[in-house]
Amino acid sequence: MPPKKSKEKPASSGDKRRDITQAVVVADSFNFRFLPITLQKPRALLPLANQPLINYTLEFLLTSGIEEIIVVCQAHASQVSEHIEKLKSSSAFQQSKADISVVSIGERSGMTAGDCLRELERQQLIRSDFVLVSGDVVSNVNIRAALEEHKARRAKSKTSVMTLLVKKALPGHRTRCKENDVVIATDPTTRRLLYFHSAPMEKKTHFPCDVLRSQSKKVEYHFNIMDCHISICSPEVPQLFTDNFDYSCRDDFIKGVLVHEEITGHQIHVHTLQKEYAARVSNLQSYDAISKDIMGRWTYPVVPDMCLLGQDNSRLYSYKSGNKYMGVNLQLSRSCDVHDNTIIGPCTVVGENTVLKNCVIGTNCQIGNNVTITGAYLWDNVVIEDGCTIEKSIICTEAHVLQGVTIGRGCLLSYRVRVGPDIEVPEYSKVTTVRRAREDNMSFSQEEPSSSTETTATIEDLVQQDDACLGEDSLGHMFVDEDDDGVDAGFERWVDARRSTDDLYDGSSSDESGPETPMESDDEDNSEAAQFYREVLDSVQNAMVADIRPENLILEINGSKHAYNMTIDEIPSVLMKSFLMAAMQMPGKGSVMECIKKAITKLKPVLQNYIRPQFQLKVLEEIEIVCLEHDLIQPHFIFVLSTLYNMDLLEEDAIVAWHTGDLPTAEDFESPPDSFNFIRKKAESFINWLENASEESGDDDDDEEEEE
Repeated sequence: MPPKKSKEKPASSGDKRRDITQAVVVADSFNFRFLPITLQKPRALLPLANQPLINYTLEFLLTSGIEEIIVVCQAHASQVSEHIEKLKSSSAFQQSKADISVVSIGERSGMTAGDCLRELERQQLIRSDFVLVSGDVVSNVNIRAALEEHKARRAKSKTSVMTLLVKKALPGHRTRCKENDVVIATDPTTRRLLYFHSAPMEKKTHFPCDVLRSQSKKVEYHFNIMDCHISICSPEVPQLFTDNFDYSCRDDFIKGVLVHEEITGHQIHVHTLQKEYAARVSNLQSYDAISKDIMGRWTYPVVPDMCLLGQDNSRLYSYKSGNKYMGVNLQLSRSCDVHDNTIIGPCTVVGENTVLKNCVIGTNCQIGNNVTITGAYLWDNVVIEDGCTIEKSIICTEAHVLQGVTIGRGCLLSYRVRVGPDIEVPEYSKVTTVRRAREDNMSFSQEEPSSSTETTATIEDLVQQDDACLGEDSLGHMFVDEDDDGVDAGFERWVDARRSTDDLYDGSSSDESGPETPMESDDEDNSEAAQFYREVLDSVQNAMVADIRPENLILEINGSKHAYNMTIDEIPSVLMKSFLMAAMQMPGKGSVMECIKKAITKLKPVLQNYIRPQFQLKVLEEIEIVCLEHDLIQPHFIFVLSTLYNMDLLEEDAIVAWHTGDLPTAEDFESPPDSFNFIRKKAESFINWLENASEESGDDDDDEEEEE
């Protein structure tokens, strides 16, 4: 008698949910790159080629067949939720049959991207392998191939917890942002990641010898790649973030996994994109470059003349030769001159003898007569009156530029700003109508300042201020970030770095090598001083990562001193530079401030051994030079100064003598900064605090003497 056929049980709804493909979109940037715009709107909703940034991210996820999308946000969560609800009603989204939800995390807990993943783990929302992506990524990638590759690898071994998507891009590629440069080492056979180092603005890097001693027969080093900020993660990733609270971002996670690979067995792999496009809008330079890529159609089919997400199958733009995109219902005067590489949004009016060149004009803008706009970005409902000139600037929604105004390059006019008439806005000016109320919980006697995010500051009501430099009928005021003295480096790079993207744009594919920028042609500095610095840097890095006793590190430094004929007065400044550089590169150890604090605390005896009173002035000068040269350390100068002072490594007299002394000169730098004095200006508040503390201490001593 044949055996009875077993009845197959229908899959439960829970089983079906576990099989779906999920994606997590982090809609917060957790940095300050787009201030003051992001005081009023999150970066994910800022327009890029007249489409909200997050639309591009969701477009490529839906095209790739993602079935459930979780958008995690903290700042301006209500705006993000409202935007997502509008997208759900669009026909393109309904055809995809995908489910999308918004998870809002509280302001106190959501200070980092790592906290977003910890919140997802707390709510048990991740049930399968998922795609982790930033909400400001533009891509035409169909991620299915990389996802299947990840799942096949996981089927063989559960040790693979993440697959990174990278794209080949040589140094000098216009879409490759120097602030996001990475150096990686991989096993060419298995594509396993062996080494990962964030190298923002660095000219040189050092590879640890441990990579060469790995079990891999071959090792490939790559500096010709660009991080796409798209990762395929296993369900264990949120749990690993929960177990390790010092993982504040994805890069911390990657470095932490690599450091502890022998203990945990976890591995990370790399998937290299070939012809597809993927890039993140991380600062104003990349905003400009990716806008040019979209106009150049290197993101096809993600281009303005196609039906993108939220357009309800109606084409809002027509494509003309020369990469011109004309919106519907335009009113262009016959004498206006529209150059190549220009987007003009629907319902916009352009007056007589107006010139538009290499620019993006938003929806429903009003542009008067005899206006010249070059390399600028005008968002929706902007009014430009007659006789204005705008060069390489961003004019936000509902801004109003009155008659005869000249806006210099690198300017940023935030929402509803009004300037003019007949004035010239200085280069690199940031103008806003809101004030940023900051909670400054840090006193210089504290060991660590409180964290802050890009847009969580309380915003006061709109204020009207007649600023002389903005014109008689102006609305708004100059925005000055208290944490940023001088010109925003990222802003300036957008306009001036390498070469202007307008000059770079020649119609060549950005998937190729891009504009040729020669590598550093100078030979590596092999002087004894340079070799001594590299030796000390390696010793300090090893001491921070491994459990090396301070007295052993002192022996290593002394050995290097004798080997390279260095004098005792040359050691302190080299040692301090090594500490700061090593702190920026500590794997998986939290923020830069946390790394600095941990490094100084752990190896305080080493610093005490060399930083004697007669050498403290040189140490302070070296700290100043390092901060001027490196953007990552620059915002934390006061924290470094106060930490060294609180640990009795620097004396008050030395700090005051440094502050009143001569400024550094261009000869002190490999790449001289634009300003030499803004570090001194930043230190004024700390100097005032020192002086006040000294006066109070002196008064207390006098009172004690009188009592006696």
